[in-house]
Amino acid sequence: FSMGCRIPKCNIPCVRIHECNLSPCCMKAFTQGLGSHSQCVECLVLSSNSIDEQSVEILSEWLSNSNIKTLVLMVCNIGCKGLTFILNALKGRFIQELQLLASYVQIDESNGSILQDFIISTPFMKTLCLQFNEQVSNIGAH
Repeated sequence: FSMGCRIPKCNIPCVRIHECNLSPCCMKAFTQGLGSHSQCVECLVLSSNSIDEQSVEILSEWLSNSNIKTLVLMVCNIGCKGLTFILNALKGRFIQELQLLASYVQIDESNGSILQDFIISTPFMKTLCLQFNEQVSNIGAH
């Protein structure tokens, strides 16, 4: 787990967590550990992590109270429900980049409409990159 440093008065603007089993207990400890710094974190990169539904729900709760501008989930098995949690948490926020790469999510009628609503209600989005089941979709800025 590595942290960058760019913003004065904030020591953790970018958090990267690689190859961890982020159980609900770990995810809760991680989000609580950020504590008062949550508003300073602009970038969160989770790659090659096992994130179950309950952990995604905890992460989504944290995301809804953060100032996150970039979220990258690479090879994180978040599932359809997890995608819904994340999109609802970020909807209408100032997020500029969202990448969900090889995160084992199927787009169906339910989360497809949530994805569409997310895109419409997130005016500052510059990049949305989705890769599901070996297919990549890039959606540019509004």
